[in-house]
Amino acid sequence: MNIDNILGFIIEDQKEIPFSYKDGILTLFHSNIASWKKEKHKCFLNWKNFNYDTWIGEKIFEGICQDDNKVRFCVSEDASTDNGYYSYSVKYVLKYSGMNHNQIRQIELTGKEINYFLEVGYFNKFLHNENSVSATIDFTGLHDLCSYQWKNVDIKASYYLSCELRHKSLTPLKEQARLLIEFSTPQDEIFTLHVCHHFLNLFQYLSYRRDIELFDAKIRGGIENTNDSTGYGILHEVNLSENFANEANKEQERIIKFEEIKKGISKLISAIAEERVYLEHIVPSLRARSTYKIDRIILNFAAFEREFHDIYGVDYGRSEKYITTKNEAIQLLKNEANKHSGDKKKYYKSFATTITKTDNSYEQRLEHALKDCREEMKISIANTYRNEIETKIADFPRRMNALRNDSVHANSNWQIEPININDFSVLEDLIYAIRLKNVGIDTRSIQKCLASLRGYNLPDALTINKK
Repeated sequence: MNIDNILGFIIEDQKEIPFSYKDGILTLFHSNIASWKKEKHKCFLNWKNFNYDTWIGEKIFEGICQDDNKVRFCVSEDASTDNGYYSYSVKYVLKYSGMNHNQIRQIELTGKEINYFLEVGYFNKFLHNENSVSATIDFTGLHDLCSYQWKNVDIKASYYLSCELRHKSLTPLKEQARLLIEFSTPQDEIFTLHVCHHFLNLFQYLSYRRDIELFDAKIRGGIENTNDSTGYGILHEVNLSENFANEANKEQERIIKFEEIKKGISKLISAIAEERVYLEHIVPSLRARSTYKIDRIILNFAAFEREFHDIYGVDYGRSEKYITTKNEAIQLLKNEANKHSGDKKKYYKSFATTITKTDNSYEQRLEHALKDCREEMKISIANTYRNEIETKIADFPRRMNALRNDSVHANSNWQIEPININDFSVLEDLIYAIRLKNVGIDTRSIQKCLASLRGYNLPDALTINKK
């Protein structure tokens, strides 16, 4: 199904409105001169109805395409007009046939990082002569990837490999890994787009960069109240992913591979779907990894704090007596608040909130995380500091705590020392280590994951076996 340039009719209020869609813009036309003249000055009459205190909303246009397929456009209500011709910025397009838009049962995703993650491209046998081309591929058929539940829907992802044979090409056999994602119950395109974002975020996390390439989602479904699943379509979200990177070889190396993370991938994507994994600190591209600006530094500090609280919780390592006493103090303040009104009630509530948020210092949290993941971080730390390792890592929490306070509070005299560049690298690895350990990845695999992300070699005893 082609979604680059769509022509057809929007069906609205029993009217048939001609349209054109191209490059993310939907333009509506008029069927006659009278209709055009009526609309030409209409936008000026609507100015007094604009409400600048509300968010710009969305609306759905439904219609039929030039190839007789159905189409749904989700657009911003903030339309532009050119003498009565209205144009809308499109958020997503659903083009489909043989199914209802809310009966999506499967989606299929492809993209460059999916290939890297699954390490496609390895052959047991490859024979090429002037008469024929043949190949035996390492894995065929459908293989389990992960499963999780979101909004009471069971979601299962599998993968398979397809091949494209190119005649008279230097690369005659092109491989493509494909993810097949299935829902336990039929869903609409909004739910489907959310699931696409779960996997987009997963690959952003696994590669530690945002410029992930995902192609349009192929969808399959059936007619409501039947078991037929022959319906199909394309779900295209405008600007879902943009590929800015050029260093293909390094991209392929700098990503956590399926073999290292397969035992924990279901738990990881479940945490991503539940928005428990912090992603704001992920850099725009591979090239951006080599630069530490103030925004990246602050987001890394925030990422560790968010990940730590989700994994270890509040009051970790505290005695039962401490936790009990803290809860009693909070309850006493709440009880007192209920006895008063006005400012006094507000103050009691504020004190209770302050005690609720009381936790160990940032420095203590770093010390705890390092102690818990010291074995997982062992090779990363050695690779980063190289000499005087124990002295440097022992003072790492204090250095990071000082920088965190200076950066967050915008102290004018704060300075970054050369050792802090290595500290930031260790902090980023630690953020990954605590999450990967939490989802059940073993120590050796975590070491491989960190090595893949950072691009350094493991000692011979831990070297990944190449296929």
